Amino acid sequence: MGRGRSTCKHKLYRDNSQPMFGFVEGWSKQKWPESKFITKEYIINLSPLGLFNFNFYKLVWRTAYVEFTTILAMLLPFFNDFLGLLGAASFWPLTVYFPISFRCTFHKPSFLKIHLPGFG
Repeated sequence: MGRGRSTCKHKLYRDNSQPMFGFVEGWSKQKWPESKFITKEYIINLSPLGLFNFNFYKLVWRTAYVEFTTILAMLLPFFNDFLGLLGAASFWPLTVYFPISFRCTFHKPSFLKIHLPGFG
């Protein structure tokens, strides 16, 4: 049971990190196009699996990123809860505010038509 759970977390971490990896690697290739460390691809022949492209920059950058986020997660033991709070705050307009405002716009409830003295 524990193995399946860690594999799921690893898959989520890997999938969510791909856009960051792609952005930084693309930016680095544009910034330093003449750098062999960043642009050089080595082709490795893995007989049963075929050819494999290998880049030392990707190895170093991705390893450093994983180490940094792992250390950050260890320093902030409630890091996952904090991310959940940020996610809830970012989706609040979609789940609460917009549906209520649309309902009030289209159905014009009577309590919005109450005239309060002194408020125009």
